[in-house]
Amino acid sequence: MKRIIITGMLIIAGISFCGAQSIREAAEAQKQREAQQQQAAEAQRQQEAKQRQAAEAQKRQEEAQKKQALEAQNKERERLRGMQLTIDQIFQLVNTGNLESIGTFLTSREWESARQESWRQEKWPEGDITGWKPKLKLENLPYIYVVFLGSFDNIISYSINDEDHLRRLENDIKAKEFQEVPSERSLFTGADRADKCYRNSQYEVGFRYDQKDFYAFNYKDIEFYREEVARLEREAFERANQPATLHIYRKRKPLDILPRRYDIHLDNTVVGNSTNNWKTTVTVKPPLGTKTVSATIDGRQAEVQINFEPGGVYYVRSDVDSKNVDTGQTKTTTDKNGKTTTSAVKELQQTPILQSVDKSVGESEFNAIVVK
Repeated sequence: MKRIIITGMLIIAGISFCGAQSIREAAEAQKQREAQQQQAAEAQRQQEAKQRQAAEAQKRQEEAQKKQALEAQNKERERLRGMQLTIDQIFQLVNTGNLESIGTFLTSREWESARQESWRQEKWPEGDITGWKPKLKLENLPYIYVVFLGSFDNIISYSINDEDHLRRLENDIKAKEFQEVPSERSLFTGADRADKCYRNSQYEVGFRYDQKDFYAFNYKDIEFYREEVARLEREAFERANQPATLHIYRKRKPLDILPRRYDIHLDNTVVGNSTNNWKTTVTVKPPLGTKTVSATIDGRQAEVQINFEPGGVYYVRSDVDSKNVDTGQTKTTTDKNGKTTTSAVKELQQTPILQSVDKSVGESEFNAIVVK
């Protein structure tokens, strides 16, 4: 019995020992897990701290870059203000007579050529447009268009994109005693018409506020050009409707050798003949151009071509070449002594001659000077 009790006690003690050992192992494992979790949490905190530091560094860098960009933009804007043209400089461009000088001036102020094309406007002289912009890296930059008209003053269009600058230019114009005139009087029309227009005795300037645009040109030049164009058109029309004059002179010959019928034609219309005086004058009415002057005698013809222009004066010399021509027939005659003679039968053949001349050819024929 005692042995059984001892054995039982040993078994119980063994079980207790094993239980205690398991508890210790479990506690140790829990402790290791907790340590690992703490290490992981610390690593996470360190990672998050690094990320925060990196984000803060990125933010500081971006802010520094923005600041630098803003400073650079402010410097560019400050440079742009220094590159803006005054009203006197604009009129200097208006009055400059060659593109090279204009380019030198604008280049020296850090503007660069950016566009070129031809200027074709109704009732304006033909010209060439050169566009200029500042050498800056900014948006909505101003633009200068120089319309070079050659023999006239230039047209300057200044797209400013700065309302304050536009107002300063307008105040400067008023200070120069330009007078405001109705925009309907401007030589620019349609979409180009100004909101406000100013003139002095020679120049016109206009302001288009919606487009923040300013232009200046010599309106007296353009009025003169239009008057000259109108005058030339009027004179051309008058000339186009003027008749030309044709003088036909015949060489004077004895009446007995004049042809039986000697007709002179202008485009198949008889304008002179052998019964006329030795000179004939014909009016050639529009439409003018190349016409044929011809002469005929017994079916023989001569002709010259003349290009008649409005108001022109033209001269033609006419003549007749007369000679006896053998007919191929013979005739026999007997004289009073009964002698028979056979001879060829000849007849007078007359051939017309025409010559268009442009200088004096002698008083005996005619003396004339061509005026075209």
